[in-house]
Amino acid sequence: MTSQIKTVLLLALLSAIIIMLGGLMGGRTGVIFAFGLALLMNVGSYWYSDKIVLSMYRARELAPEEAPYLHKIVEELAHNAGIPKPRICVIPEEAPNAFATGRNPENAVVAVTEGIMRLLSPEELRGVSGARGGAHRQSRHSHPDHCGRHGLSHCDAGQYFSVHGHFWRGQQGRRRRR
Repeated sequence: MTSQIKTVLLLALLSAIIIMLGGLMGGRTGVIFAFGLALLMNVGSYWYSDKIVLSMYRARELAPEEAPYLHKIVEELAHNAGIPKPRICVIPEEAPNAFATGRNPENAVVAVTEGIMRLLSPEELRGVSGARGGAHRQSRHSHPDHCGRHGLSHCDAGQYFSVHGHFWRGQQGRRRRR
């Protein structure tokens, strides 16, 4: 079984769980609401996952003048991988980290923290980006299964909040009965 089929099956399973929870909480109306929520979450996580993640980290796009060496590294890696150069964003955090996000190569974004840019020299940053880090981060955008795996985190979060909300609504009901 391919990764794409596994991803579709997992998303379907997560959506079914959300719909079942909707049915348990609200009957037929709950199922309809949960179906809409699952659909909204799947479509939203596909189309807006990069924007959601970048806004969570308060990332901003990094101009080529701010870090020309980083733009050059990413451009070379993208060229070698045969994909368009992704946008580069910087995250205002001291912890050294880097990740890639986006639903396809045309919408890809590579994000780095201010900490990793201060901590590593251009040669070390190239090593991190080229060896296991950035080359993998960028080339996975050309893999068709990347967007599915990325969207799963949003579905998991939705399920957590759905179950968590159901639990607290049940607790509030018990308080009223006392």
